[in-house]
Amino acid sequence: MTDDLPIQQGSQAPAHQSLDATHVFVRDERRIRGPFVVGAVQAMQQRGEVRRETLISPDRVRWVAAGDLPDIFPEQFFDRQVPSTANEMQWHYVSKGRRQGPVSWDVIQTMAADGSLQPLDSILPERSETRVPARSIDGLQFQRDDDLLGLKRHRKIWLFGASTFVLLMMVIPTIFVLSWDEGRIRDKRAERLTDEERAYDTEIVRLTQEHETRIAKLTQEYEDRIAALDRDTSIRVAELGAMAVGAKVEAEKRMHQERVESEERMHLAEVEAENRRHREDMAESDRRHQQSLDQSRRQHEQNRRDRGDSWW
Repeated sequence: MTDDLPIQQGSQAPAHQSLDATHVFVRDERRIRGPFVVGAVQAMQQRGEVRRETLISPDRVRWVAAGDLPDIFPEQFFDRQVPSTANEMQWHYVSKGRRQGPVSWDVIQTMAADGSLQPLDSILPERSETRVPARSIDGLQFQRDDDLLGLKRHRKIWLFGASTFVLLMMVIPTIFVLSWDEGRIRDKRAERLTDEERAYDTEIVRLTQEHETRIAKLTQEYEDRIAALDRDTSIRVAELGAMAVGAKVEAEKRMHQERVESEERMHLAEVEAENRRHREDMAESDRRHQQSLDQSRRQHEQNRRDRGDSWW
């Protein structure tokens, strides 16, 4: 931080003082800079930016000449010849725990601008062992935080998109296989139901045909008996007529009528019994068909539950 306002003359401490501070301000000519960590100011001395007469203050009120702080600014560094600017110096930098370099000041500036050198990374001039944070050195412009946030945001978006893509690549084939399997089971169930319906229809046709055959047989037997009775009665009436026995003829006709009525009642009873048995057969066939449908439905639901359990 640099103030270009006119400097108010503060109190100056006596010689050979020591500053009990971790951050200090630097004043030279008509400018105040800082605050800097002590290590950064020591690096500035080694670069020739801090001279004996440069004033140092921990609070911008009490000022001490750098030459009067030998514990912070060794005397030998004031007398050595150093490059006049940072551009003329070679620099080391410490990134990810590794010391690298030396490189030129232009390289340091480029690394700070593109993010290769972070503000908290340490740098130090060549032939120096004093490490200072890069952010404490004037002339370095680091990559803006919003740019870093943008890169992180893009990285998060890319990771989200990639993970979504991988998830879809896993889920879509699974859904396809499950859908195909479900469709195949549905088709098999439909085929099985169709076969059962076809078998049921065949059974109904068979029962109906058997019923009609038995009814036709009973009717034919009834008609044959009636025809036999008619034939026997006609013969008897003819014989009695030839004998001129009128009373017996009338009696024979009454007996014939009674036998015919008896045969008719017996035929109706047989037909009713046959119809009852046919209805019972049809009801039994319907019951078996419904049981088969219920069993098929339960089996289908059980298969779906089993598949669901195995999926989860």
